[in-house]
Amino acid sequence: MDLRHIAIMYALAPTTAWGQAYVASDPTQHPYTTISEALSNAQQGDTITITAGLYSEQLGLTGDISLIGEGSGLVILSHSGSDQGVIELDPGVSLTLSGITLTSSDRRGIFAGNANTLVLSDVVFDGTMTSAHGGGISASDPATIQLDQVEFRSTSAGGSGGALYLSSSTTAPVSLTEVLFDGTTADASGGAIWASGVDLSCTDCTFDATVADTSGGGIHHDGGGALSIFDSLFLSTRASAEGGGVSALEVTDLLVMNSTLCDTSAGTGGGISASVLGQATLSYNALDRILANDASAIEARSGRWSVINNSIVDADSLTGALVFRSGTTNTLVNNLLLYNDVGVRFDAGATGSLDYNYFYGNANDLDNVTNGANDLFAEAPDGDPQLASWQPIGDCAGDDLHPVYGSPLIDAGDPGLFDPDGGRSDIGYTGGPDAAPHPDPDADGYSVYLDCDEADPLINPSALELCDGVDNDCNDTVDDEAVDASSWYCDNDLDGEGDPNVYLISCAEPVDACSAWILDTDPYATTDCEDTDPTIHSQADELCDAIDHDCDGDLTLGAVDATTYYLDGDGDGFGGLAEGLCSDTAPPGYVEIGGDCNDANDTTFPGASDPCGDGIDQDCNGGDGDDTTLLTWHADADGDGFGDPEQISLDCNDLSGSGFTDSANATDCNDGNPAIHPGAIEACNGLDDDCSGIIDDVPPGSIWYLDQDLDGYGDDAGSSQGSCPSDGGPWIDRGGDCAPLDPDRHPGANEICDGLDNDCDGAADADDDDAIGLIESWRDDDRDGFGACPDEDCAPELLCPDDLGDGWALNALDCNDQSPEQHPSAAEIPGNDIDEDCDGVVSEAPRDVDVKEESTGCGCTTGSGLPGIGVSLSLLIALRRRRR
Repeated sequence: MDLRHIAIMYALAPTTAWGQAYVASDPTQHPYTTISEALSNAQQGDTITITAGLYSEQLGLTGDISLIGEGSGLVILSHSGSDQGVIELDPGVSLTLSGITLTSSDRRGIFAGNANTLVLSDVVFDGTMTSAHGGGISASDPATIQLDQVEFRSTSAGGSGGALYLSSSTTAPVSLTEVLFDGTTADASGGAIWASGVDLSCTDCTFDATVADTSGGGIHHDGGGALSIFDSLFLSTRASAEGGGVSALEVTDLLVMNSTLCDTSAGTGGGISASVLGQATLSYNALDRILANDASAIEARSGRWSVINNSIVDADSLTGALVFRSGTTNTLVNNLLLYNDVGVRFDAGATGSLDYNYFYGNANDLDNVTNGANDLFAEAPDGDPQLASWQPIGDCAGDDLHPVYGSPLIDAGDPGLFDPDGGRSDIGYTGGPDAAPHPDPDADGYSVYLDCDEADPLINPSALELCDGVDNDCNDTVDDEAVDASSWYCDNDLDGEGDPNVYLISCAEPVDACSAWILDTDPYATTDCEDTDPTIHSQADELCDAIDHDCDGDLTLGAVDATTYYLDGDGDGFGGLAEGLCSDTAPPGYVEIGGDCNDANDTTFPGASDPCGDGIDQDCNGGDGDDTTLLTWHADADGDGFGDPEQISLDCNDLSGSGFTDSANATDCNDGNPAIHPGAIEACNGLDDDCSGIIDDVPPGSIWYLDQDLDGYGDDAGSSQGSCPSDGGPWIDRGGDCAPLDPDRHPGANEICDGLDNDCDGAADADDDDAIGLIESWRDDDRDGFGACPDEDCAPELLCPDDLGDGWALNALDCNDQSPEQHPSAAEIPGNDIDEDCDGVVSEAPRDVDVKEESTGCGCTTGSGLPGIGVSLSLLIALRRRRR
């Protein structure tokens, strides 16, 4: 045998219908019509991909392999015969299986031997069966088993383990995630799973109508390992003996969390029956409609039991819903026990404590156990736990054991435990730190337990209460302390005015004891200073009786029955500003006229002469000066020297030049336009420029020019003489615009180098002496970069930058503008009688020189070589521009 390939132990007449299998290691990717044929060509650890089809064959695996089907609903592997399983593994073989359905009328799905590793996903076991153990999978002493999204449908075993039979002497790990057991049965124990010596973990598993003739309608664990169950559902599971949902015998530890058992039944322990060597923890579970002859919901046979935050509802057994046998040590906290025959029973020899549990509607709450100090024993109707949906005559499909808003279970648990939302723990399976997150359908940050309206995110305990007939802030009161509520003021004396100190804030008129209420929008809602006397209010007549009838804070001001007199301290005939005195006659030192702003100075009183500039208010008018001394000033907002006759300021100081004019110049008819004032030149602009009262009243014979570009100069070709033209415009009295449609070209504009006559003087660019941006330039006929003076004045040409180019230079330093070899930057060549560098000196050729020994002089002579120095110097002088 070729050791590179996996041998098929046996394959009984393998056939296929329209399917093909491919071996990953085969470079040709040959399509095989049977899986067996592909296996015979595969290598150790190879992967075989399988397309949709029906494969009628049995597979015996002797080496590691991955069988990857196109999908469990598309790839069907079927076999019937005398073999142990549709797939059989030799010891030590690892199998990865996915996307396949296994079916057989008389054989289990997989038979695994010693030290096998099974990794299954998207695999369905449909109707596989055995007369022995493990209708779906039988694995003795496996290495590891991992099932993810696997389904066992109507699998059965004549022995134990209707779907899975797992035994190990090494405590092998077995992990099940999202595994469905639907209608699986066992003639012995473990309607779905029988396990021994393995650490079994079930997460998000479903056990639906699984049945065992003896123990463990869903799971039977025979000990030698731990059992952990999370987020799982046991629905209508049955066992004749113990554990309608779960049966466990001397497991090392038991952990059941966030799971639901509903409509399960057994002879004893209709939900869970377990003996534990170590710790048993049951938390956040719902046990609903459980039935047993003894210990309906939970039978704790041995071990330490922690039962926290569970809901046990309608568990029928005369011995008790939660029964703890002798020798167990138990802690029960935050549990709801509702509608049970007996809530909690401790057999003789059982010990433990209860606290913060909620009992309601049980025939008997406790049997042979003392309640905790904080246990709650509630009665109808106020004690109803208010679950979302539960009826005595009902079924699991219609049950919802969540407490609704307002339930007494909410925030009633052990204050040392907290819910997922951070608040005090609730009682029942929805409370506690590791409970499932509380649902919040309207996503307003408050769960269904705290939110009084989960259909509206604007309604929650943090919302603002509004006057809308709705309990917006969920405090069980409608429209209380609403932010948009009105203030209502009491009118006890029915005088039509309210007391400002007696009011209620309400969305509607209060019904509390008060003769009448006045809404705060009424101007008289807070004007009554004495609400026990209808003769006293803000509209009453004041009387001289030491009572403030009109509620103005003055006992005498405006009294209709007497004259009010004021104390005149300085004898100037005017009383001070203090409250007057009501009397029929003037008391000594009192006068009828008040208003003296300085009753200690007899020169200060209303109407006194008040000279400007002394800083004293002698006439009590609130400022320095009086009508005879104050100067009148008019605002000159546009600064044209003419003020607005309507804008008047009185001041002792001279305000001219600071935005004001005197009255003589207060004749501006438009103080927002500095071009409009008396004396301005009238223009044809639809305005009264000269403030004559007549618009466009121009002098006869005036000439008007059309100013289309609004640059202040009109078109000479479009002139009109006489009164303002009635059509077109605007018209002005100034012409000369050479570009009537260009606002940048008109007389007085800057002449620039743009090829246009900008200032309308008939000359453009360099031809206009007034042009700006011209450059001084000289002719450079020999193109050597140096220009030459055209005459003895060396006057430059003024050119626009764009006119410069070949033949022009920015200097006049060339001594010969007809020779490009002569210019200030040229190299001087000796002996050619030419001044190449224009320095005014012509270099001669070298000559022999006699050198006399012992001579004290040079003995050589040279010519001056300077005949053109005067001309050269003149060329180096840059002359300033002459005006032409």
